Amino acid sequence: MTGKSVADLIKAISQACASLPVLDERSADDILGYNDIGLPE
Repeated sequence: MTGKSVADLIKAISQACASLPVLDERSADDILGYNDIGLPE
């Protein structure tokens, strides 16, 4: 490693991920295909 701690690297990765645009506004359940009672359709 280049002197950075694992925590610093994880923080940098999480910040990079957080800055990415949202490409799909649906909820996780909608993306996975679950209905209102939590069962897959």
